[in-house]
Amino acid sequence: MKIYFNQDWLDGKGHGSEDACKFFSKHRMELFNALKESTPHEYITDKKLIDEDTIFFTSTIDSEFDMGEYSKIVEEERKAIDKILKTSEIKRPKTASFWEFLDKPFFPVIAKSEMLNAGMDKILIENREQLVPFFALYQYLKEEKMALSKNGGTITYKHFEEMVFQQYIETPSEYNTSLRVYITGDLSIEAATIEYGKPGKKEIRTPLEGLIHDSRSPFFINNKSVTSNSECGGDNIVIGKDVGYSKKDKEILKAHGFDPQNCVLPKELEDISKRIMKGCAKFLGIVAGFDFILNNADKKWYFLEVGGNPTPHDYSLVHGLGYSPTDNTIKNVTKSVQIDLKVRTEALAEMIYQRKESLKKKQAKKKPTEVTA
Repeated sequence: MKIYFNQDWLDGKGHGSEDACKFFSKHRMELFNALKESTPHEYITDKKLIDEDTIFFTSTIDSEFDMGEYSKIVEEERKAIDKILKTSEIKRPKTASFWEFLDKPFFPVIAKSEMLNAGMDKILIENREQLVPFFALYQYLKEEKMALSKNGGTITYKHFEEMVFQQYIETPSEYNTSLRVYITGDLSIEAATIEYGKPGKKEIRTPLEGLIHDSRSPFFINNKSVTSNSECGGDNIVIGKDVGYSKKDKEILKAHGFDPQNCVLPKELEDISKRIMKGCAKFLGIVAGFDFILNNADKKWYFLEVGGNPTPHDYSLVHGLGYSPTDNTIKNVTKSVQIDLKVRTEALAEMIYQRKESLKKKQAKKKPTEVTA
């Protein structure tokens, strides 16, 4: 049995500084080597060795990539998910590429980068007037053939061309909300939470956010925040039968159609999460977070996006493990790594067991039936 690990993931790439990469790599390589030594399976990092029975411990998408190649992979992932959504009641909000949006703009719309997590670079454009400074920044970067540095990073015109534009959905209650399903490769839903944040608070964490959200910028857009996740200072409500809810929690739950006395994940969200996880394993790996949003206008749930390599915050909330997504101390980051590897390893063990049981059943069916004289 082949089990795939992405080499960039093992090397800790994508975590900023060299020291951070070494930190993540140390923990991941220890697990990788321990699995190779203790189990009889074939652990691979070469994508060429992947076959139809391979288990994906991580996504096949590299942390360091050629942008053209990355765009192709993201488009392939989107098509695979959309194919599944076609046969489901859960749909994706109207979504367009940069060029499709410029050809036929629609409002209000969220411009967002699929390369960033934690709600970063999600810009609400409510009308054509607000599109003007957004597009002006793109033209400035392209015509000047330069990169602007701000907030410890740089931005070029290509960042815009790689963004997607998605219909803005007004959610119930006074908060920005979304629902995160944290699921593993053995199709076990380990956690589900409603994330919520105040509409008025806008974070500035990236070069684009600095240029769009800073009122002193010539490219300033006077819009509102649309982020809801905890990394932006939001909060979470755990979906569960035996959870004690505050007054605010109950109000938000009721606005989203949940009964606080018997709060369970809607079956349609459970079913579509399992179908996407099963059908898109090579893009997602063994752990994924799926974000859904409830449209206040038609009271229907919509599929927003995939959170690749999600933080274990939701899992930690459900199991009381004390991880905080806003605490950058070495103790808390170590806890994050340990929880992530624990979840992945347990899911892997269950998937291997399921594969073995499935193989036994297939072999049993192939055995000829003995006839007794």
